[in-house]
Amino acid sequence: MEEVVAQKKQFFIFEPSVHKIKLCNKKQGLLYFNLKITRPSGRVKDYSVVYRIVKDSSHSKWILDDYPFLNVKSQNIDVKYFKDVHDQALLAINYGNRIIDNYNKLFKWNPNQVKIKIFSTLDQISTSIPCFTTYGWSEEKESIKILVPHYTKEKTKIFLQMLTHELSHKMLSNITNDNASLWLQEGLAVLLEKSFIFKGNSINFSASNSENYVKKVLKDVGYTLLSLSELNKLDYRSGHEIYNQGFLLVYFLFSKYGLQKLDNIFKNLKEFNYINSRTQCKLKKLNARTNMALVQNLDNYDDLHNQLKTFYLKYT
Repeated sequence: MEEVVAQKKQFFIFEPSVHKIKLCNKKQGLLYFNLKITRPSGRVKDYSVVYRIVKDSSHSKWILDDYPFLNVKSQNIDVKYFKDVHDQALLAINYGNRIIDNYNKLFKWNPNQVKIKIFSTLDQISTSIPCFTTYGWSEEKESIKILVPHYTKEKTKIFLQMLTHELSHKMLSNITNDNASLWLQEGLAVLLEKSFIFKGNSINFSASNSENYVKKVLKDVGYTLLSLSELNKLDYRSGHEIYNQGFLLVYFLFSKYGLQKLDNIFKNLKEFNYINSRTQCKLKKLNARTNMALVQNLDNYDDLHNQLKTFYLKYT
């Protein structure tokens, strides 16, 4: 509801309606829900989803519960999923634990149980997050949400990349008290996503696995490297640019300064207080805090942009 109130202030129009209710028994049932959202631009999206409804503890009234998920758990991971993505739920359990083990070795991340929701339609994931369309989502104090696009042919490969990416967000949020800037969040997530190689039941991590992707991204951005101040001016709607430029900056920091330096930056970020709001709503503060952590850890901070350009000359 907080998201609806916030977006209504930005002139979004929400028109919810109940199509029908189907009772399964005296304690639970299904609610068929429609939602029409009109953006300030006039663009309209219609969503149709099914929620589970249950009787409250007093058995006097019905309350909205969640989607009618199935559930599978391991020691570190709790997965809710729909029947037609059962294979992905098993992948999340089997590989998710291994990814977490690797993140523990790299960043000393030993989380409590990570909650993951795997969806089977765009309507389902879109009505659970404050975005029109996205396939992966992670915010502090929320479950990870994943939908593998139906148009992709390599569903297992794409799912594992998305899982690696979203677990990176969860990890970085945890170890920095959710104080990492968006470019650092996305840059590290892309680096890790491209650096893990899955072969059978084994996972191999090497940043050198990202070399080909570095060349691709440089070509995509026309070999133009943004300065940190330019990067900080991008807002959350500049997703593609934040992904690319954030990745190039994080790859440079990792390659030049090493994992220990990144770890020190993360520790400095953890010293700041937690801000209880989504990344989009605290972007300027996160950028400022990340800048301060960089200043504390990089001897030649003022020359960072020149170092960045020099580093990538070998790829031109």
